Amino acid sequence: PKRPVPAAAAAATSTATHSHPQTPGRPRTPPTLAMRASAWKTPWKQPPTPTKEDNKGGAAAVAAAAAPKPARTRGAKGAPVSSQGRGKGARQPQPSAKGRHPAAQQARKQQAKQASKDQPQQTTPKAGGLRTILGYGDKEYWDGRYEHSPIKFFDWYLSYGEFRYNVLESLGMTGKKENEEDEENSKFRQFHHRKMHRRRLNAMGGGENKDEKKKKEESEEKPPEEIPCEAFSERKGEMKILNVGCGNSELARQLFRDGFQNSLNVDVSNVVIKQMKSLHEDMPGVQFETMDAMEMKLPPQSFDVIFDKGTLDSILCGPDPARRAGRMLVNIHKALQPGGIFFLVSYAPPKTRLKYINNRRFSWTVENTRIGGGYLYIMKKKNAS
Repeated sequence: PKRPVPAAAAAATSTATHSHPQTPGRPRTPPTLAMRASAWKTPWKQPPTPTKEDNKGGAAAVAAAAAPKPARTRGAKGAPVSSQGRGKGARQPQPSAKGRHPAAQQARKQQAKQASKDQPQQTTPKAGGLRTILGYGDKEYWDGRYEHSPIKFFDWYLSYGEFRYNVLESLGMTGKKENEEDEENSKFRQFHHRKMHRRRLNAMGGGENKDEKKKKEESEEKPPEEIPCEAFSERKGEMKILNVGCGNSELARQLFRDGFQNSLNVDVSNVVIKQMKSLHEDMPGVQFETMDAMEMKLPPQSFDVIFDKGTLDSILCGPDPARRAGRMLVNIHKALQPGGIFFLVSYAPPKTRLKYINNRRFSWTVENTRIGGGYLYIMKKKNAS
């Protein structure tokens, strides 16, 4: 049996009004079964016939709106059909659930297909059955970057001044014992390291403010004088240098000032090669050619020193990285003469690069060291026995 409700509580419940959330003060009463039943029993009312003032279509539209519609029945499989049969007045196909008519949907597909044929593709050619977005491993990416970039020179990872001593030491041009660095070389390296560090800070937006920049420009730090190394100047001038994937780096200019005046700089982008030729017209002996690192057609054993700053990293960002990187390293190994040295600058640590460099196909010794924010790999080709 139900528990009896006190009279005071029943009176409070019956007289209480609940405020409607949108219309304050409006009494809100829960729907009862009687209210729901009355809603279902409400008779259907015929809508009023539209007049000429309401309908601008004329008398024909008014008559068509007032005409009784044919009753609809259910077919054998439950599909709605017209009582007028399937002849001239048969029911037309209805729009889909998304409100798209099948014929209109097919027309839109054909229009989109035709538009895709007319517009040029912004992706790279098919690689492995899939289309990939343009990136560091694609020639089109670098052409667009060099064409629209306002920067004349840009060095990836390290500048030549930061690993110059390692280059001279490997070539035996320091005149010092092993692991011994003189004071002038130390100053030169520290200056270029600070210079590159400031560039990275400014690129990331964490550089100095305008006042500090003005003060620094007034008392701009000048680079220390390069070590003359007069005893090795003749040897430097005779060396043949190859710079693979030169881009818009200052390496060719800095090598020329350091005495290495016979260099060939190659890159896959014809845009940057034209730019570099115009910027190095005053440097005889510095040549630039458009050439793919994976298809270099150079005389075998024709270079004493080869440089790569970021080219291997770019190739590893593209499709089929292992095979393409192997082809590039094979071409470099073939162009390097016995006793020559290959300097590779990369951002990646040895655990991810030695598997490509330290391959049994290559007859060179591998050393690596970390300098600043990058890694320097030194490969010295063994003499033919």
